[in-house]
Amino acid sequence: MIISTLKNVLVIDDDKDFCDGTIGILEANGYSVYQANNEKQAVKKIQEIQPEIILLDLNLGRTSGLSILKYVKENDLKSECIIITAFSCINSAIDALRQGAYDYCVFHFHLMNSSKSADLLIIGGPLL
Repeated sequence: MIISTLKNVLVIDDDKDFCDGTIGILEANGYSVYQANNEKQAVKKIQEIQPEIILLDLNLGRTSGLSILKYVKENDLKSECIIITAFSCINSAIDALRQGAYDYCVFHFHLMNSSKSADLLIIGGPLL
């Protein structure tokens, strides 16, 4: 495991249990991790901490995580967004990547994928 030189990660998910587990894994690997559970909290946290990496749930209740991805890209923020979802399909993956997501991970099957993806993002290596 590569220890991060980038420290700020924002986990955006409406599932508190998933957030708690993901935060524990990332903090154990040297990241400073913040949490948001909805779009309003997410935008506020993004503005406050300017995270290098955002782990972003595709389905945030009534909101799509893609709206937050769009906010990040339209405002030319330096955050890289890794889309995380339990409801994967090829169309949503293609759509997210076309809109500028760095990666797309299915979290119910590959929880550690998010940490690996973040590590590879930091060193600029390929994800596959």
